Amino acid sequence: MCNSGCSNQYKKCRFINCYRTCNEYLTKKCSKLNRYPYVCNGCSAATTCTAENNYYKAKVSDTKYKELLVSSREGLNITPKKLKKIDDIISPLIKGQLISYIFTHHKNKISFCERILRLLFL
Repeated sequence: MCNSGCSNQYKKCRFINCYRTCNEYLTKKCSKLNRYPYVCNGCSAATTCTAENNYYKAKVSDTKYKELLVSSREGLNITPKKLKKIDDIISPLIKGQLISYIFTHHKNKISFCERILRLLFL
């Protein structure tokens, strides 16, 4: 490992991954990453630059996008406590009234749309 007086800003140190464990290592930020397009793709100095790089990778971005699509459509984003509160309002009314009527008159107490209400209580 480097000596204690190292304080180098080299990303590619001769010691393998010393920048991850060295307390003296200081990251060097490129000013080009502070403005559009916020990546090093197409930069003329990208091969010789010693600052931290940030590259756009289409496959990684596409994978993250698809994961977000799936996770955002899984289940309801509601706590059991809030669901119980809504259940206490809806359950007594559901036997004698239509869901649309219940939703219309208790809209301010229900935090989701009529369609979700139908899925939950039918």
